[in-house]
Amino acid sequence: MASIVKLGKGKQPPRAIDFFDVEGKRQRLRIGKVTHDVATEFKRRIEKLIGFRRLGQLPDSETISWLNGLSADVRGRLAQFDLCQLPEFRKAAPKLGKLLDDYVEQKRVELKASSVKRLENTFQKMKDYFKPDTLITEITTSNAKDWRIQMLKSGLSEASIRTNARNAKSVFRDAVERKYLSENPFLALVSTSVAAERTRFVTEDETNRLLAACPNADWKCLVGLARLAGLRVPSESHSLNWTDVDWNKMRLTVFATKTDSTRIVPISPQLMEILQENYQQAADKDGRIVALTGHNRHRQMIKIVKAAGLEPWDDLYQTLRRSCETQWAMTVPQHAVSAWIGHSELVSAKHYLQVTDALFDRVTGQDSGDCKQKSAAESAAVKPGIEGQDGESESGDTRTELEGAAKNPDDCRGFLDVAATCQVVRAGIEPATHGFSVHCSTN
Repeated sequence: MASIVKLGKGKQPPRAIDFFDVEGKRQRLRIGKVTHDVATEFKRRIEKLIGFRRLGQLPDSETISWLNGLSADVRGRLAQFDLCQLPEFRKAAPKLGKLLDDYVEQKRVELKASSVKRLENTFQKMKDYFKPDTLITEITTSNAKDWRIQMLKSGLSEASIRTNARNAKSVFRDAVERKYLSENPFLALVSTSVAAERTRFVTEDETNRLLAACPNADWKCLVGLARLAGLRVPSESHSLNWTDVDWNKMRLTVFATKTDSTRIVPISPQLMEILQENYQQAADKDGRIVALTGHNRHRQMIKIVKAAGLEPWDDLYQTLRRSCETQWAMTVPQHAVSAWIGHSELVSAKHYLQVTDALFDRVTGQDSGDCKQKSAAESAAVKPGIEGQDGESESGDTRTELEGAAKNPDDCRGFLDVAATCQVVRAGIEPATHGFSVHCSTN
């Protein structure tokens, strides 16, 4: 431990710091006429420097920033006790601009182009605020917090600010791992993702109005795939081919570039009709389902929303996808919904699922007139086909249909499709069990 020593009398006498160096020898560093508070802070800094030397570590960013602010005379006195290797720090630690540029080049081979673009956007903000020629050792936790405040003042959303904080943390974590720094100055910034503001649910009636307002079959497909199948626009909707449609089992095979994974999504009867209409008009029966270009896609969607008599909402396509998942979750187990939508149940709960008026009405017994959600049994009454296939669903006892599915799943629409239309009601007070696949006794 170091201690403060008065070298004279008076209100502000000359002072010195007594301490034991890394070899255990008692040393004295004269710091001149300073206040007790300044001497106390100096003592604390010397104790930290001794600790870094004993552990063989580089000083943290705040300590190096403090060293940079000292006069050459004081730094020289610290260097006599082997506590100030500032020239070595300056040589080892790169400037901010080089650190950020090198990190981007490193990540180009690991990340997708869209992710690299987001990194570059963050790094440009860092360069604008901290300046490219700044040594990374001079950036402190206090500077990082000031950067966040500046982004808030500039009008950036909380979600964008947290994204920038995550990117800043990642590049400076890499700097710590490369031994340029001993700690990450951005570590204190909040960077967890912000839960979506799920204030807009597109009802079934509004969906029908949107589809009716679409100028052609391509746009109907795009709106239908987003709202009725929960596809991401445009990464999933525009990469979907006609060969990805299983017309018999009413399923889509969707490849998600975002997660580099493939999932199976059910096709509702309403979406099937839309797909059939577009398929009949398609020149290339193996080509893309949605042939729309990216030009003015957002602007055209706003026109469709207004033509449907609705006010445009934020996140046009994301809101349609979110509404699809919410509607599915009203009738289907959440693990299945999350598998169809392409993310975890945790992400669903945090960013997607909404509490709609229909759910309130279900408990209160009132009918608000808004979107009565159909159950899976009601919506699976029709099985459309394509070019010569019978468009009517088979009639018959539900139990017979389920038994047939269990014996030969390939001869019917598949277990999930049959199970979605079934209800097994137990005797007593047990409620209906959706999708129950095992016959049970009512005793």
